[in-house]
Amino acid sequence: MIAAESHIDIIPGMAGLLYLVFTLIFCTMIYTCIMFLLSAASFWIIKSNALHELVGSIERLIEYPLNIYNLTIRIILTTILPFGFISFYPSQYFFSFEDNKPFIVCIPVVALILILLSRFVWKKGLQTYQSPGA
Repeated sequence: MIAAESHIDIIPGMAGLLYLVFTLIFCTMIYTCIMFLLSAASFWIIKSNALHELVGSIERLIEYPLNIYNLTIRIILTTILPFGFISFYPSQYFFSFEDNKPFIVCIPVVALILILLSRFVWKKGLQTYQSPGA
């Protein structure tokens, strides 16, 4: 962001820096929960490596702005695999895109939902887990 700042007209100020720290924390939580949920899927899916590879391919889509994709991809990257909340929506704060303000505000809510979902899936997985060993 520091390198890009010299090439674009963004002056974050104190509010922007606080927002950056705030979103870094919540975006890290979101990403960690997504990866944790994928790993927890191995309780039910024997060959979960394929699932990790599929999600890794989908994850590469967030290297570009979500608004270049069709509506279906945007919905998937916002709701089912909320990678959009890791990169696209937080960056919209600095570009003042009004139509994405609700998503910008929802970042902590998405993090909380994913934390609760991760905990639930982990507990369910532990209940159904059977050791492959003797």
